[in-house]
Amino acid sequence: MHIFDQDISLTPQQPFCFRSTVSDNWSVNGIPDGGYLMAIIANAMLQHSQKKSTPILAANYISRCTLGDARIQVESIIQSAQFDRLEGKLLQGGKEKIRMFVTFLKRDV
Repeated sequence: MHIFDQDISLTPQQPFCFRSTVSDNWSVNGIPDGGYLMAIIANAMLQHSQKKSTPILAANYISRCTLGDARIQVESIIQSAQFDRLEGKLLQGGKEKIRMFVTFLKRDV
C-alpha cells in the first residue's frame, strides 16, 4: 500500500461515521495540507456512493486542522440515476473543521 493510501485510510465507527488520523506526512510547517484533508473526507464519501466516477469537490475550511485524531461524518443529500451528492464533515476535538460537498457522476459506459 502506498503511503498516501495509508494516510487517508479510515476506520468505520458506525454507519456514515469514520475515524482517521491526520498525518504529518502531508503538512507544511506542521499544518496539514488542504488537499490531503479533502482526500480523507472524499475517501469516506466514496464508501457511501453507488457512483464511482468523476467526483466534483467543494470544501469549506471552517478552522485549522491539527495533526492526530479526526472523525469524519458523511450524509447523503440526494441520489439519482445520474449522480450521488454527499456532504462530509471532518471534526477534531468535537468541533467541525471542514465541511465538504461531493458529487459522484454515473460512470460512462
